[in-house]
Amino acid sequence: MARTSTQRKQKRPYVYTLAYPESMGGQIFYVGRGTGHRINAHEREARKGETCNPRKVDIIRAIWNHGEQVVRNKVAFFDTDEEAALYEMTLILSLSGLTNLTAGGEGRTRGPTQKTIGDIPLQQLLDNTAITVSQLSRRANVDYRTAKKAVEGTGPVQRVKALALLRVINELLGTSYRPEDIDGLEID
Repeated sequence: MARTSTQRKQKRPYVYTLAYPESMGGQIFYVGRGTGHRINAHEREARKGETCNPRKVDIIRAIWNHGEQVVRNKVAFFDTDEEAALYEMTLILSLSGLTNLTAGGEGRTRGPTQKTIGDIPLQQLLDNTAITVSQLSRRANVDYRTAKKAVEGTGPVQRVKALALLRVINELLGTSYRPEDIDGLEID
């Protein structure tokens, strides 16, 4: 049986926004990424009282208390989770007043990790740039602990975040390293 366009779309990753209704200003308060019905999970969370993001849930409940509905919008569909994660991170950076707890790129279903066996350790490249791990993490919009894990090779890092770190290093050094070129980088 052939899949319909709707069925194919439900499997594809997308980036979405949650916003106040126009009557309450229409401002976006959350950016996320998912597949299928992920866009609805936040309101289910608010109904059940389960939350790791109380500010987001409080906004959803405030909207309901005004007799309104959260405005959900699937902004764009992508072929890969990696592309969706990059777009999500970019959108989060470009908007203010969000309730997101991180800069994005989190929360995907994780597969097995893969340790790279390249020619050069990330620490050596970082030393060549003359910036610190903290500066690298800020420039790449990646949390400090993740950047430190990547540089030291002490744990798995999402591919999208490894790419963000390498983008900064490549810009500073005028190089074009890929994750596969790095020795000891653990990608999940």
